[in-house]
Amino acid sequence: MNSSFLKLAVVSILASAACHSLIADPVEAEDTAYRMAKKYIEKGFAMAPTDHSGVCGAGNAIEFLIPVNKGLDYTFLVGTDKAALDVDIYVYDDVGGLILDDRRPGRLSGVQFRSPYNGTAKVYMHMANAVGLASWYVLVGRRGTARPDSPVPALSTPSGGTGGSGSNGSGGTPGAAPGSAPDPVGG
Repeated sequence: MNSSFLKLAVVSILASAACHSLIADPVEAEDTAYRMAKKYIEKGFAMAPTDHSGVCGAGNAIEFLIPVNKGLDYTFLVGTDKAALDVDIYVYDDVGGLILDDRRPGRLSGVQFRSPYNGTAKVYMHMANAVGLASWYVLVGRRGTARPDSPVPALSTPSGGTGGSGSNGSGGTPGAAPGSAPDPVGG
C-alpha cells in the first residue's frame, strides 16, 4: 500500500512540474524584449513600449500596423518566454512588398531597416513553434529625425487575428547594415 501511495505522489509531483513549465509567462517575454533592446538604445534608438503583446500557440501569427517615415531607422524586436521555441517576424510595406524578415530558428527575433517611404509598415509576428501557449512581447524602436514636411506618426494598435505569411526572403546577416535582420539580442 505504501509503495502505491509513493508512486502516486511521485507521478503527481512530476505532472505538476510539467504543467507548470507550460504556463505562459508574459513578464518573462517583456523582460526578454527589454534586454534585447538595451544595445539598440545604446545605438540611439528610442524604444517605445507598446501594447503589442500576448499569448498564442504554435502556428499563430499576429499582424499589426506601424506608421513609418522616410529616412528614419526602425527596429522591431520580439521577446518571448521559455514556452516559445521559434518566433519569426516579417515586415511588409504598405503595398504588400516584403521589406525584410527574420526567420532564423530561436525564441528571439528582430529586424532593423531604414524606411524608404512615408506610410505604414505591416508587421507579422509568427509563433512558428511553441510548447503549449507562449507569451510574446514586441518593442518598436525608431532612430533619426523626421523632416518638417514628414509628420512623425504615433504607434498604432495591433489588428490581431491569425494571418501569417510565408516569404521568399531569408533573414539577414547578424549585425549587418540597415535593411537586414540584426542579431536579435542587439547586433
